Amino acid sequence: ALVCLGDLGCGSHSGTRESFEDARAYLASFDTDWGTILGNHDLERVETFATDQAAVACYCDVFGLAAPYRTIELGDALGVLLSSTGFRDNRGYKHEVSIDDAQFAWLRATLEANRKRPIFVFSHAPPLGSQLRVLQYPHLRGGNAWLNQSNAPGRFAALLAEHPQVRLWFSGHNRLAQHYEDSASLVGQCLFVHTGV
Repeated sequence: ALVCLGDLGCGSHSGTRESFEDARAYLASFDTDWGTILGNHDLERVETFATDQAAVACYCDVFGLAAPYRTIELGDALGVLLSSTGFRDNRGYKHEVSIDDAQFAWLRATLEANRKRPIFVFSHAPPLGSQLRVLQYPHLRGGNAWLNQSNAPGRFAALLAEHPQVRLWFSGHNRLAQHYEDSASLVGQCLFVHTGV
């Protein structure tokens, strides 16, 4: 399967319906199952959408999803796709990658319901505690390297400690992992992999 880790568009039309439609057409051109999530740049077009919720609703409409997060079947493993849902509403820096409380509750329930199955998680930014080398200030020196960095960032490490069936966690937000010698890190049973773009 192919999973796109967010920031679906680029340049003048990132964060628009057009960027979502372009990404859908591109991913559908591969002869395999695929999924995608929302990154921070997918929510940044404030002149196009009045609210974060409107941008998320447009993404769900284009991709035919009930919610911006979901699971996908990966053979014996279950893929868990988490989308950034905050931009205007972020408590800290607007480009911080954050998932809302409802999505976190869904993640916890999904892990509880699948304790005997290997879980692969996909998010735009890595969680704090992953021990990945990241850029702390990639966007105009605004700290946003970690998932929910200014809103309970430690809850992901605590959740993983309770759920050792999470074996892989992929992220891509910082974009430069292809240059890092240490863009993968094993913490407990989970291998965190920060991909390049």
